[in-house]
Amino acid sequence: MAELRETSARITSAYSGYYLFETPDGAAGVARLKKGSFRSRDPEAVPVAGDIVRLQKNPRGESRITAVEPRKTRLVRRDPSGSGRRAQVLAANFDEVFMFAGCDRPFVPGRMERMAALARSSGARTTVVLSKCDLADAAELREMREYAAAAAPGTEIVALSVESGEGVETLAARIGDGTAILLGESGAGKSSFLNRLAGRTVAGTREVREKDAKGRHTTTAREYVKLPRGGAVIDTPGLREVGLWDAAAGLADAFADVEAHLGRCRFSDCRHSGEPGCAVRAAIESGALDPERWESYRRYAAETAARGRERRGGAHKARR
Repeated sequence: MAELRETSARITSAYSGYYLFETPDGAAGVARLKKGSFRSRDPEAVPVAGDIVRLQKNPRGESRITAVEPRKTRLVRRDPSGSGRRAQVLAANFDEVFMFAGCDRPFVPGRMERMAALARSSGARTTVVLSKCDLADAAELREMREYAAAAAPGTEIVALSVESGEGVETLAARIGDGTAILLGESGAGKSSFLNRLAGRTVAGTREVREKDAKGRHTTTAREYVKLPRGGAVIDTPGLREVGLWDAAAGLADAFADVEAHLGRCRFSDCRHSGEPGCAVRAAIESGALDPERWESYRRYAAETAARGRERRGGAHKARR
């Protein structure tokens, strides 16, 4: 019988109950969860790309993961499958979140607002990446910057062209010896950027359909990739849905321009729907607050509150 040796390892990818890992000495392998070590109904407890785990390493077969070490950061969204009443952890232990928006397609403020709330709730630093900037002229790029600045206030914006090299070194410097996770819809240029940093084809790329500027899903699983210059990148499949889960703090950060007007109303229970002395309505009427930003905030805040009620209800059922 092979001797099982306990060690730590980094999860590099996960596939339907199988986990690829790499140990500190560079050894790679495949592991599964050790029975009885994980709560089967807790999707937030199982390993994801970027996790540091404890495992019983089997040199002659499958190793067994016994525990997940505490995460310094994590990216969590509402699971798009089923009823959407569960959380889905996308990745863990990263320092930077690069939110991609392709200059070859219309900018969607709502998508960027959601990504910003999701990213800021992780606890990591955030950057908006205007990818494929070589496909836009100066006026179009300036307009994209304005849209991005409005959708993600206070976030650094970097124009990127993998073809010309613009922005590549700026983003590489932000990664440094840390780890960045790439977010964005399919075809936004995440895989091309990763391949450029890695100096080889790590992620497959396909041409974007011209009709609707949608890329096919070239990344099928979240993958932790070490870079030759140091640091690492976690590549993700294109996000079709960015459902907010535990994002209250990230929402407050992403909508600081809105939150600045809350708590200033004459009445503490103001609903901001016509009550006298409403600071929010006054800000909208004066032009100090964009009404579309306010409506987005209300919608996302309601969504986040609903997820909170579901979590509390689930915890109550678990205790009974």
